[in-house]
Amino acid sequence: MVLITDGRANSNDGGDPIAAAISAAEKIGRTGIPSVVIDTENDFISLAVARQVARSMGSTYYRLQELSEAAVVHIVQNALSS
Repeated sequence: MVLITDGRANSNDGGDPIAAAISAAEKIGRTGIPSVVIDTENDFISLAVARQVARSMGSTYYRLQELSEAAVVHIVQNALSS
């Protein structure tokens, strides 16, 4: 699984969107599905939600700003072949 996110969680039911995202990530993590999180957050003040999601999923975490285009392609190809 490749998750590309800015970490800006939202809620359809009025609940805490970050708690819901972390809970969903924990459920995914328990399945053992190999996963990668690519964080696209680019704000001056970082909420680090994507990093929390990656940790909860047991995923490898990357910040998009630190990756080249070729690195993103390589990461995704490796994730798909796992």
